[in-house]
Amino acid sequence: MKILIVEDDKVSIKLVDSILTKNGYETRLAESVKEAIDKIETGEKISLIILDIRLQDKDGFSLLVYLKSKKLRKEIPVIMCSSAEDEDTVMQSINLGAIGYMKKPVKSEILLSKVGEIITKKYKNILIVDDEKMIRDLLGATLERQGFDTVTAESGVVALKVLDSRHIDAVISDIQMEGMSGLKLLETIKSKYNNLPVMMITGHDSKYPEEEINKAGADGYIAKPFKNLEIIEAVQNVLKKCPVS
Repeated sequence: MKILIVEDDKVSIKLVDSILTKNGYETRLAESVKEAIDKIETGEKISLIILDIRLQDKDGFSLLVYLKSKKLRKEIPVIMCSSAEDEDTVMQSINLGAIGYMKKPVKSEILLSKVGEIITKKYKNILIVDDEKMIRDLLGATLERQGFDTVTAESGVVALKVLDSRHIDAVISDIQMEGMSGLKLLETIKSKYNNLPVMMITGHDSKYPEEEINKAGADGYIAKPFKNLEIIEAVQNVLKKCPVS
């Protein structure tokens, strides 16, 4: 997940960049509206913009207008970040399409909370593959409480049918299953849907060590028994690193 930070104050841009990169996000930096538009028009996939209002060349509102004119407002959500906190400024930001507003100086917990919310809203569809119904139900309930939509499959064969029929943002699959194994499913997914992130879970971590599973192409690894927070963090982390088209 690439985040474009548009800010001309060196202290502020360094602070926001540091918070995001330390928490696993990939960033791009721009000090003006023109520089931001140039980066967007390269075609590189930008998943989120954090935008100051007062910039070197134009105000940040003009970038919101540009995104609307190019029909990119839904594709690239924007969080405004400014020292202004009057109601008119906030409302103008929202009316022009910003989905959030933060006051400077930025606080780490607020920034990460807002970005986490956007991940959940933007990348929602998680496919859970496990031949144990109890595990499917547990994972589904855990993720749905965090706002994700989940689909379940009891086998690798069913999982591939799901992937052929609807959009999925990430897959969580058990490794040891009857019929098609999780590793065979992983291989098949990566051959057909190269950018789709796949996390593997196992209750046999000595038989399937993390290093080997990662070498096989997995984007995440979770050992059973797992805690709910581990699952949530694993999904959010993999969606940060793996852009979904």
